[in-house]
Amino acid sequence: MASLDLGLWMFFYHVLVMCAVVCTSQSKPSNSTSVDYERLAEAVNTANSTWVADPDILKSSPSFLSSLKFGLSLTPQSQEPNPDLQLGSEHFGDYQSNTELPEEFDLRKQYPNCTNIGHVQLQSNCGSCWAIATTAALSDRMCIATQGRLDHTLSSDHLLTCCAACTGGDVCEGGNPMRAWYYMLENGVPTGGDYGSCQGCKPYRIPPCSYPGYPPCADLTKPSIPLKCTGEQCSNPYFRTPYDDNLFFVDFAFTLNVHRRKGMNSTTWAQLQGNLMQLEIFHFGSIVAAIEAHQDLIIYKKGVYQHTVGEMSGGHAVKIIGWGVEDGVKYWLCVNSWGELWGDGGLFKIRRGTDESRIESFQVSAGRVDRDRSSDLEEFEYDTDTTIESSSDVPTQFSTPIPDAHSSSPIPTTECTSDFPVESSSVRPNGLSAVVCLTILGLVYSIC
Repeated sequence: MASLDLGLWMFFYHVLVMCAVVCTSQSKPSNSTSVDYERLAEAVNTANSTWVADPDILKSSPSFLSSLKFGLSLTPQSQEPNPDLQLGSEHFGDYQSNTELPEEFDLRKQYPNCTNIGHVQLQSNCGSCWAIATTAALSDRMCIATQGRLDHTLSSDHLLTCCAACTGGDVCEGGNPMRAWYYMLENGVPTGGDYGSCQGCKPYRIPPCSYPGYPPCADLTKPSIPLKCTGEQCSNPYFRTPYDDNLFFVDFAFTLNVHRRKGMNSTTWAQLQGNLMQLEIFHFGSIVAAIEAHQDLIIYKKGVYQHTVGEMSGGHAVKIIGWGVEDGVKYWLCVNSWGELWGDGGLFKIRRGTDESRIESFQVSAGRVDRDRSSDLEEFEYDTDTTIESSSDVPTQFSTPIPDAHSSSPIPTTECTSDFPVESSSVRPNGLSAVVCLTILGLVYSIC
């Protein structure tokens, strides 16, 4: 050993360093974030703000925060107000004059038979918030329009994979809620459900990852499984109702945008815009709002959110189901798509009337239910066999019966699709790296 010259020692040193890098890097996400959420949480909780950050999730599941995705992609044209759908137009004239709005309003309480209104989905490592928010809003509106008779979950998976105009073709890279409403106007959307729920025609196909209790995401930027549109064919092998018999449509789609006339100050505009949003929710159900999301939203726990610290991270889409006042602060009540372990059971409140995070001005959209073209079925047909032949030649095995919608488990543990095997995993294999590391170490030891 002593006879080795300095150059050879340096060679061995660099080999060991490279080996250490290879061995340790496999346990980290491919695009691990450098955001110091602990520092952000401390800054929020010491700022005497209107909301509280969540320090517990930082300690128990730090990788969960890094996995949270946004997913809004708006074209400049989509942000422009539609001149035919302004305040006072024929579309809104039916509820402008004599409606007295309450100080607090929650669609869940107003329509308790519509169980999907407060349901929280999990988008996982995919920028699908726009698809989840719009299909959820239409589901709520369909239930409300039928007085609770049609309480179905609609397929965000179908919208995500089949609406090329919504995403520009890049699935999971974000989409446009307004174009999603247009798609549901032209093509309709089938029923669906959460990942592993086996509910509806096209359940969500992206497995949870980096969520508490689940393996880390192999890639935080996209799922590890291919996502393709299955067209007019259901991906749920249990589902037996014909595709055309479980489609739901909107009659027309629109943005809610009060035109800011010359000389109108921001306070007056915000009041009119907020009033329009309230009226639409009050009479027809949930609406979808685009927001500019900042880093501190990710650590929200409770209270009325307003941006306090951190940079703007990207666009996001959420469903608004009501409004209220907390400790003198007006808020919108929103359903997010980051699972029930985030925020206040998956929901959050955000300041109302001040255009917080541009929630009132970015893009607010909705669509009216088309009862004539939409399915009128209250129940759908399922095949409960434990072995179902998939669309390929390989049978897909299911060891558990079809679970009820919105089961007690926050996130299911099994996949329900005929497109991908149940064994598909989002964990990056690292066994080869370990073998390489041991081989290099053994070689170095034998030379020494």
